[in-house]
Amino acid sequence: MNWPRKVFLESTALFQLGSKLQKPEFAKLKERREILKFDLFVSEVSWAEYIRQRADKIDELACDIKSIGTRLGEWDLDHQNVVTTHAQIVEFRKRVDDLYAKRAQETGIQILGVPDVDVRRLFRMSMERVPPFEQSKDDKTEKGFRDALIMFTILTNIKERPEDHSLVVTNDGLLAKGLTNHTDEFKTALTIVSNLDEAIAHIDARISSWYREHLLKESEEAKAQLAKYTNEIAEQVNAIRELSDFDLGVGGFLAGLGGSRPLEIGESIERVNSLKVDEIDSAVWSDKDKRESRILFRIRCSANIVTSVSPLLHFGPPSRYAVGGRKQEFSSFLNAFSAPTTKQERERTLPVTLYGEAKFQRTNGEWKLSSMKVDKSQPSPEEMAALLRVPQRKDE
Repeated sequence: MNWPRKVFLESTALFQLGSKLQKPEFAKLKERREILKFDLFVSEVSWAEYIRQRADKIDELACDIKSIGTRLGEWDLDHQNVVTTHAQIVEFRKRVDDLYAKRAQETGIQILGVPDVDVRRLFRMSMERVPPFEQSKDDKTEKGFRDALIMFTILTNIKERPEDHSLVVTNDGLLAKGLTNHTDEFKTALTIVSNLDEAIAHIDARISSWYREHLLKESEEAKAQLAKYTNEIAEQVNAIRELSDFDLGVGGFLAGLGGSRPLEIGESIERVNSLKVDEIDSAVWSDKDKRESRILFRIRCSANIVTSVSPLLHFGPPSRYAVGGRKQEFSSFLNAFSAPTTKQERERTLPVTLYGEAKFQRTNGEWKLSSMKVDKSQPSPEEMAALLRVPQRKDE
């Protein structure tokens, strides 16, 4: 069978996994790895970028907590607990490399070191703007060095091994183009997909029908169980009172990766009117043979928003919005000099993905809901690696 023997997760795919490397999509991929025995790789460069982003978030948190302690001290309020918490975070920051090395080992991620690369070749590629180097104008920007190292790390690993049917998960268009352009030179073959859902679909299309039916049955049973608790799920979604640009897919790092843009250039969100559930598009059930079990699920929601179009670009940090309210305004140096402009508003709908976990207890042979949680990011137990997830039926 021609399913991939090697799967490579690169920077954009790693960022989708969050700080705990635990999302339903990743659990589905690991479950298939347990069955199909393929290798899961991340280049050293992508891993370093991922760790750096985690460290930056911890540093930001430490700074915020230190600021709170200082402000409490200014009012002669007891801030010792805050000082203690800040010290704990600082110590945690020192261990972040070891922490994620352990998590990589636990999840079966293999880190591929950077191979020997001809520096002169990189220089020529940069000058000639060969992908993954960026086609910059007037040489005002110089991007692509790290992506080139990622590209050669992958190609070196799969050199002269087309029989591996290697799969690369990345949303970086230039990296994808660079990989594709060099496959003949390295006498290999690969497939590129933009996210984990597409990776799973690619794998599922290449495994036997009986296995697909088995996974589909498990998923349908989980969805049917959750369908009994639509009110509880809706209540959890209604309790989410704030969304950010990241949640709405319109700002920050992910907006610049070359994917589709939900908003036009110059268009920004003014307020979020409401958030509602559309459907549960994936559900996985674990520990069904025990007295207590859990279902991990992903919900597709719709956010009703109002946007405005302005000739001025937005500067500053990503915005946050109260559900049912307006954008929380942040001041910035550049915005302070921006003159008020007339804005043309219009109503739109944007997709939002939420994650949930339902826990059950078996009572008199029947499953009874014991707890329900829905949030923007779903922390999950280690057993998440064993969860099942299948593609939806074609007629859905």
